[in-house]
Amino acid sequence: MSESETPSRADRDYVAVWQHHDYHGEPSEVEMDEDAADDVHLIFGDAVRLIISDGLDVLKSREAVWAIIYHLNRTIKIAVCPTDTDMRWSKHLWELIVPEESLPTLTENHTLIEICFEKARSRIFPDWMGVPKIDVDGGIKFSVRPDPVELPMDWHVKIRQALQARGGNQGRDVRRPRKQTESGYSPSEPMFTEDTFVFRSTGELAIYRELKRRQKEYRLYETIGILPLPGMRVSGHSFEPDILVTYRGRVIAIEIDGVYHKGKWTEDKTREALIRNAGIPVERIDAADCDSPEQVKAFVDMILNRIVGTQP
Repeated sequence: MSESETPSRADRDYVAVWQHHDYHGEPSEVEMDEDAADDVHLIFGDAVRLIISDGLDVLKSREAVWAIIYHLNRTIKIAVCPTDTDMRWSKHLWELIVPEESLPTLTENHTLIEICFEKARSRIFPDWMGVPKIDVDGGIKFSVRPDPVELPMDWHVKIRQALQARGGNQGRDVRRPRKQTESGYSPSEPMFTEDTFVFRSTGELAIYRELKRRQKEYRLYETIGILPLPGMRVSGHSFEPDILVTYRGRVIAIEIDGVYHKGKWTEDKTREALIRNAGIPVERIDAADCDSPEQVKAFVDMILNRIVGTQP
């Protein structure tokens, strides 16, 4: 095969590395140069060929043989580590890093695989050629290396929001929505957070996001204010309107009727009356309508027309 026809290492589904241990026994890896990586690739390939040809005599099952080949072909990395550099033979240990689901099959057939790798080495680099650059005298082992945990760079913001979600936007405990079950309602549902605010439902969040989008249409010195779940005290009652919207001395309250409001008509009417008695008009929208962007937009249009009077 000419040099131009030789597959590059980039075409292989695994990477080959040298693994060494420092004075303290800590491992370090260096990617192999092309020649060494090609040697590993040739030994690997001949070992696979030997498993196909010799494995059937040992396992008596073609399916079992091809299961081994399938899982070997899923190798992610081959780390070759010299285990005894003081001897004439290096006694390289081959570590094949594989997906977790491949580990049982390869471990169960470890002996057959190790024999085939050593035989492949002796066929690719016969003893008459002298000391081989890479041997398999240190054995073969299989391992799984879990992928590193991915952590967003804004983790501190999310933690801050999660801590804030333990209380409300006014630093007091917000009554959380309840989830309907066969036996009634569970006491607590997860809160949602955005822009350091907490929300009791996806409906509140949808209305907030549309208001925030529309807020950008106004000039900075003449804009609307959006207050999600603000603490409010009226005539001996403390509660949180779902959202308040303000504009040039005017204010309007938005209430989203969802699971949190289910079965609480009398309480909601009392709460609405208390808000109105404080001089704040109230508009309601069903939580199911908040699943429709068109319905949300139409509702926010109505809110802004009421409080602003004309569009910006």
